[in-house]
Amino acid sequence: MKATGADVVYVNTVTLPWWILAGRLGRQKVIVHVHEAETEDRRAVRFALNFPLLFANALIVISRSTRDATTGSVPGLRGRSNLIYNGVDRPPAPTIRREISPGGPVHLAIVCRLSPRKAPDIAIEAVAILRDRGIDTRLDICGTPFEGYEWFETSLRDRAARADVAGSITFSGYISPIWTALDAADIVVAPSLREPFGNTVIEAQLSGRPVIASEALGHTESIADGISGLLVTPGDPTALADAVEKIISTPQLAAKLAKGGRDSAVTNFSSERYASAIVSLINSIASRKAVPTTKLKTR
Repeated sequence: MKATGADVVYVNTVTLPWWILAGRLGRQKVIVHVHEAETEDRRAVRFALNFPLLFANALIVISRSTRDATTGSVPGLRGRSNLIYNGVDRPPAPTIRREISPGGPVHLAIVCRLSPRKAPDIAIEAVAILRDRGIDTRLDICGTPFEGYEWFETSLRDRAARADVAGSITFSGYISPIWTALDAADIVVAPSLREPFGNTVIEAQLSGRPVIASEALGHTESIADGISGLLVTPGDPTALADAVEKIISTPQLAAKLAKGGRDSAVTNFSSERYASAIVSLINSIASRKAVPTTKLKTR
């Protein structure tokens, strides 16, 4: 690190604390980008995770939820925390949202790691409820599990094979770029039980798709309920199914959410805004100037 002659060391996670210490021992300024928002672990565990951040000159937090979770365990971090929302690139070409056909089928998409926290199982149960109501609903699950979570994918596939949803669930695996999968969807769902930010919501909004997300942490900062998406109770497949049915039965609402979501994403979560804020913070730390605060504009 000394050999590079760097003025600032940028650490991209709280889970690699030795880089923070190495930077300070080398008399270099350190910025840590905090993506985590753990609130359910024991207080002692959360303190141990975040205590090394006291050695950083500045923190970047990706949401108010992340800031509150971090400073809640180590209050001394609040003064050095800088809120910079993630930047998300727009689709390469404008997308056209098709009208949802009253006779169906209705195509849902979820983009996530296959893990209990992301709750794709809740999306499958919502499909079962909708189909029981006579609504022809299909779900495309885009994502793969982390190593060690293969068991969860197996349980999802076993559930998808049961009679009430058989043939209506597709496992597409990892898709990049994601735009083609989002373009094929009528509605994008994000039922995570905990979500520090949630890039998928922003990508779906940029695609001009109505979004339904759980009212969990960062989702409440990227979605204004009823304006740029719908928020539902985490872990409640009936609430998710009700929200899907509400969009299906109200074409004006679908159009409103699609437009409101895209306007919000372009205004608040552009990659240009993100890059400018990151560069400004690095320059201010390198030159020991005061650090400006980034605020969210909502629509």
